Amino acid sequence: MSDVFKKLFGPEAKNYTKYREPYPQALFNLLVEQLPQGSLSILDLACGTGKSTEPLTKISAKIVG
Repeated sequence: MSDVFKKLFGPEAKNYTKYREPYPQALFNLLVEQLPQGSLSILDLACGTGKSTEPLTKISAKIVG
């Protein structure tokens, strides 16, 4: 997580990142299956500290959070 986001979310971001279980890989596999063919962009609404956004960077050329 970048320092900019850590500052925006304050001290809560550190605890959230530390104690929040990671999302299961099966969730991201399901998302990939649902993408239309040739899609290169994903919008991550309410991405918060980016815990779900970071894994999405591995499956798409463009992520907007």
